[in-house]
Amino acid sequence: MEGRSRELMQLAINVGKKSGKGIDEHRETPVPTVGAVIAKRGEVVATGFRGEGSPGRHAEFVALSKLRDKVGADLHQVDLSEYTIYTTLEPCTIRSPNKTPCAHRVIDSGIHSVAMGILDPNRIIQGDGYWLLTESGIDVHFFDKDLATEIKDDNKEYIDYYKPGVWFADPRERTLDDWYHTITAIYSDRNVVRSATWMLSHLMEVVGGLSWLASGKPGKRLGVDFDSYIAKSLAWWFSLCAFMGIRSVEEMLWSKFPHVCPYCEQPRCTGQECQKLKANRKNPRWDQLANIGVTNRAKIPQTIERWRKMFSSIYQISPTESMEVVFARFSEEIGELAESIRVFSILPTSFVSEASDVFAWLMKLVSLYEMKENLSISL
Repeated sequence: MEGRSRELMQLAINVGKKSGKGIDEHRETPVPTVGAVIAKRGEVVATGFRGEGSPGRHAEFVALSKLRDKVGADLHQVDLSEYTIYTTLEPCTIRSPNKTPCAHRVIDSGIHSVAMGILDPNRIIQGDGYWLLTESGIDVHFFDKDLATEIKDDNKEYIDYYKPGVWFADPRERTLDDWYHTITAIYSDRNVVRSATWMLSHLMEVVGGLSWLASGKPGKRLGVDFDSYIAKSLAWWFSLCAFMGIRSVEEMLWSKFPHVCPYCEQPRCTGQECQKLKANRKNPRWDQLANIGVTNRAKIPQTIERWRKMFSSIYQISPTESMEVVFARFSEEIGELAESIRVFSILPTSFVSEASDVFAWLMKLVSLYEMKENLSISL
């Protein structure tokens, strides 16, 4: 049986080679070649490769879908205890809001055994799939060492992208989630014993420093390093989001701002008309925003600067806008964020909405400040 198991590992690798190579159109990063084989007592019953049938489809999803079609029922209704899935890459644990991660699909299917080629090189999620499967009672083992080497050779570009020398090459090109997970990892050992209110108080303390900018007095403004305070604000916002269990701040922001205003649902906010809609609706139409998010998926920003530009395109700013007024609105959002933490146990989704608003207003503050600074330099 050991020899047959190796044959199935090799088959998964060969199937994975059909994935080809390319770039993720949403994240502008290399994509891996991934193959999956499902077998019952050594007999192949389904296979799948990344992108089979439709771009972006994961190999495990394809193989499990074929298995479901073959048995003619939902997989959890069938005894799959004698089935094993061979997958060349660690099953994912993070996907967009409208998709289920492959690790969860495997667990829900009832398959009791997983053979894994290599762990995902992306350190944000590396090992999560392995631990999730094992903690769910699934027997997880790895491909033979020489076969794992073949998988690494097939995925050299994908693996190289996540090596420190490449990943940290240009901080300006790092994604928002890259920064999020890096910053929170640095402070995780300290923040794990703290509370949400403790981190919120530090965020408010840093925001207090930014309030000097709102005064408009040159003497006070010279006492504030704007870039430093913005960086500190983001760091404490990251830490708070991590403490509240947010896995991806990009997905959190995209769920409310999928390149449109969440109330008028237009790529450029309609202003007063939007205010009327907001007064009538009270809350965004989350289902509609989710649909828009799918349609606009290719537009999701990557870097912090691109997120700032997205918010600037949704909410037009003018140098005649008052820094005091913008900061007052920003402070109001901080207060609503505090309220969302207080009611988190009974209304957890409120935090997602309010944390997204705080980030949006922080970006507007940056945009307006830079506009005013550039105008003063030109004058």
